[in-house]
Amino acid sequence: MRPLIGVTNYYVDSNELGALEDRTRGFTGQDMAMCTMDYLRGIRQAGGIPIMLSHIDDEEYLDNIVQRCDGFLFSGGADVDPQLYGEEPIKECGAITPKRDSFEIKLLAKVLKEDKPTFGICRGMQLINIYYQGTLYQDLTAYNDQTNHHRGLKFPKWYQIHEVKLEDNSQIAQAFGKTEIKTNSLHHQVLKEVGEGLEVTARANDGIVEAIEDKSKQFLLAVQWHPEMMFEKVAEQSKLFDYFVDNVKDLM
Repeated sequence: MRPLIGVTNYYVDSNELGALEDRTRGFTGQDMAMCTMDYLRGIRQAGGIPIMLSHIDDEEYLDNIVQRCDGFLFSGGADVDPQLYGEEPIKECGAITPKRDSFEIKLLAKVLKEDKPTFGICRGMQLINIYYQGTLYQDLTAYNDQTNHHRGLKFPKWYQIHEVKLEDNSQIAQAFGKTEIKTNSLHHQVLKEVGEGLEVTARANDGIVEAIEDKSKQFLLAVQWHPEMMFEKVAEQSKLFDYFVDNVKDLM
């Protein structure tokens, strides 16, 4: 039996989609849940069955999703509301999606309570850190003015822009089978205070946190880069999806 992996995604309000004549899909007044195919392909090639989750924020839906899915991928996307980690937005903070934040925080709480395997990517890692009472730098410039290489928006999505060092005896090092890799980088926010119970297991050369784990859980691993955008061009990045799905299978 292939494992079912719940995948979080974008919530797009009807106002973002605009008037009927400007829309690529749907009708005026309709909101949407949207997921980039990269995540779904990453899970599928690793042997999982990806399930796109909708932002239905009620207890029955959440409980059923957590019980029926074997693992969860918390995906990338918009900035998390800074008020969730006790700060007011600065001018460099990007657009936020309160509906998505609320849904994913509730989902994550239930997933962790049931100790379901959890994999976070970019925003997903940041959300996990916030749930563990950690904080973020709302923009790279608040961390260090010399960290612009972390936002490689002018390069192809798979482009290996900087090195990442992995800690020995970590899940992330076990996944790759080595302690140095190169990754893409498409983020403008980074972890500041690491949440209680989380362990930093990878950093960029400038000290920015690139992976976290909670070793008290059966499986909780999150990364700052986007392996889903890389694995079709940089084969070793598929190892992250393989490692995640294999662990889910072992725990079924």
